[in-house]
Amino acid sequence: GSPFVYGFYLFVHRYLASGDSQKSLSYEFLISPSTISGIVLETCNTLWDVLVGEVFIVPSAENFATIAHDFETIWNFPNAIGALDGRHCETQNFPGQGTDYFNYQSYFSMVLLAMCDAKYKFSFVDIGGRGRRSDGGLFRHSALGRQFYAGEVQCPGPRTPPGWMQPLPHVIIGDEAFALNYHLMIPFGGNYLSDEKNIFNYRLSRARKVIENAFGIMTARFRILRRCLVASEPTVRAVCNVPRWRSFVATTV
Repeated sequence: GSPFVYGFYLFVHRYLASGDSQKSLSYEFLISPSTISGIVLETCNTLWDVLVGEVFIVPSAENFATIAHDFETIWNFPNAIGALDGRHCETQNFPGQGTDYFNYQSYFSMVLLAMCDAKYKFSFVDIGGRGRRSDGGLFRHSALGRQFYAGEVQCPGPRTPPGWMQPLPHVIIGDEAFALNYHLMIPFGGNYLSDEKNIFNYRLSRARKVIENAFGIMTARFRILRRCLVASEPTVRAVCNVPRWRSFVATTV
């Protein structure tokens, strides 16, 4: 590519990594804010088009079995094929959207719903959820969620973990924001739980924290996600693609 194209890439990387606002970059590089917004949108989308075939796993029984082995080996939780959670990326309100993006924490946000493996690598991302919707509702209407609830995902068959007498299904690990399902495990609710249930909740929570840690690694590398995103809706969606890039970086460094 030409030096001009590489300059665009480095400019956008500066924006994503430093967390500087588009307005401050406009003053520094003497480029109009509208031009900066266009460069960010086009470059982010181009990067994703280039990396789309190299980032995520194919959702097959074989690949999920490998992830489950890693969860059992590293986190001592058997038959887990991913840890699932949503992260609210703060935004300005978008024109004509009313309170659709206004979340329960009293700010406007776009939800980045993601699942990762035992090694903090994202395996599924759904971008663009409106802040007022719950993580569970967003997952149910996501591409992966629809496949799971329809029984169309190629999960490994039930497996008997060490120390168990009967086979158990493979599951995604979530928190109380999600609904319990045959392939979606959440903690026991309520107070005064038995020792067995408390131990189970501890083990599940410990394994589920990989997705929180993955979000932490992502925002440390791409500091723009720690700030309020002041940009158009398409640009915010493009910027929120960065966890997909982080998965690519994680496999190449």
